[in-house]
Amino acid sequence: MVDLGMLAVVVFWGVNFPLVKGALREFDALAFAGLRFALVTVCMAALAWTREGDLRPRPGDLWKIMGLGLLGNGVYQLTFMLGLARTSASNASLMIATAPIFVALTAALLGEHIHRWAWIGIVLSFLGIALVIQGGAGAQLSAEHLVGDLIALAGAAAWGAYTALLRPFLKVYSPLKLNALTMLLGTFPLFIAAAPAMSHIPWGGISAAAWLVLLYSALFSVVVAYNIWNWAVHRVGSARTAVYSNLVPVVALLTSAILLGERMAPLQFVGAAVVITGIVLTRRR
Repeated sequence: MVDLGMLAVVVFWGVNFPLVKGALREFDALAFAGLRFALVTVCMAALAWTREGDLRPRPGDLWKIMGLGLLGNGVYQLTFMLGLARTSASNASLMIATAPIFVALTAALLGEHIHRWAWIGIVLSFLGIALVIQGGAGAQLSAEHLVGDLIALAGAAAWGAYTALLRPFLKVYSPLKLNALTMLLGTFPLFIAAAPAMSHIPWGGISAAAWLVLLYSALFSVVVAYNIWNWAVHRVGSARTAVYSNLVPVVALLTSAILLGERMAPLQFVGAAVVITGIVLTRRR
């Protein structure tokens, strides 16, 4: 069930990259992020309130969960949107795919045992991502996209640290309640940064397709995917959950081929096989 759930997350996130990149032609990146997480926070809080009945954190956890929310929702979402707006979807997906490296490093610093097969699988799957990206025309790293690449890489570091820090809280809180709390307590910087852009949204000039992308990105890529992600971290650990993010660029490339008519090169198929091999190794005990 964990494998099936994480494969669904991979699809949600992989499709999200090219779709959001297209929507950012009509939306300002910060405005999109602000609207997206306004919708996400309302949905997540309503869902958690319905299922849990009580959203109060334990007294000693308030500031810890707020910090966790700032890292995973504030910092990560801002860097994700700003990085994607300044580089290609392929480059951004490659940068975000480095998250398992940061998860493993953070988890190791926190004392979580990372098996040697997990380390080998993480490194191998990351090398596979490099092959996937390197094999595609126009997807290589370049000075033109350097700023966006570095911002997205910072987002990967934030998401990796957030994932590793989740596990102790998931022993006390359900994934749904923890998601709601981190969003309610940690999205204020995102809304503050996005407020000026949101006040200048050309409401009548945005197409229905862009609005549908916003709904998809909020409901499936965040509300559904975050709950599955936290549940998987609780079940199998942060490192073995995070390695699935290495498949996201593969799905992003496949989606681009279907929607945009782009063709995958032979080297990209080799890279996809290497990524899957890395995931299999990481899932071995």
